[in-house]
Amino acid sequence: MKYFSLSVITLLVLLSGCKESSSSTTTKVKNIESAEKNIQLLSSINAINYSTISTVEADTSLKKVQKISLSGLRDNNCKISGKRSYQLSYISEMLTINYNQCKNDSSYDDGIIAIQKGESQNYNVDIKNFTHQDSDGEEFINAIVNIQDESNSKHKDLIINGIYKEKEVSALNYTTLNLQDMHVIKDESTASKSWTTLNGFVDLNSSCLVGQFQVKTVEKLINLDRKEGTVDSGILEVNGVTYTFEKPYVTIKLNDEETTLLQTEVLNSTKSCSNQ
Repeated sequence: MKYFSLSVITLLVLLSGCKESSSSTTTKVKNIESAEKNIQLLSSINAINYSTISTVEADTSLKKVQKISLSGLRDNNCKISGKRSYQLSYISEMLTINYNQCKNDSSYDDGIIAIQKGESQNYNVDIKNFTHQDSDGEEFINAIVNIQDESNSKHKDLIINGIYKEKEVSALNYTTLNLQDMHVIKDESTASKSWTTLNGFVDLNSSCLVGQFQVKTVEKLINLDRKEGTVDSGILEVNGVTYTFEKPYVTIKLNDEETTLLQTEVLNSTKSCSNQ
């Protein structure tokens, strides 16, 4: 789904009636077939990872919180209807952006985003009941994201706590994730070689997979594809199952069981994308 060109780090939605998850409880992997299906988790996290990293734009720049005056952030009407307004506190070094039913051409945004400076280059983004709609579908976000370092635009280090929900226009594909202390590092300093690490807890409910997962990166995921979720190389551990990527294959190991498959067979495939 294409994310809005707003200003923020995107993530997560607070749904009424959504159960709370605990990092001490994970879904038991019964057999190698279940382990194959659980690789769908990577695709779901990957979608959040990239939307998060790619949407830190002008409005959420730490430099604005530190240096600009309100004269540079005038409230403005949205193109079709609604309004976007700003509030800047020099004392707490916090910039708050309020999207009030803001409609621009084919997009719609509503909610509050607050950015506060932390120590050094760190800052926190509090996304409150944020809704985004466009031609691709709908996103709901309610989360707190800690940005470890904004000084290098090619290297993002994030800690995410909150809930994210995404639904395509067709409503056939949907994703709801509750992330707890999910630590995402993405480095694109070298054009031909990027790497990603994912560490944390995820409670996932999607059209492809349901469960609670503890994720640990054993070796960096090299060149994690933004669309397909395929990986050139790397090792990921999920609920005690080891996934070793060596493109085009992934080797899945659960206790004494082991199988090697094409990554495309288990990522975004009809075979594995089923809750039945």
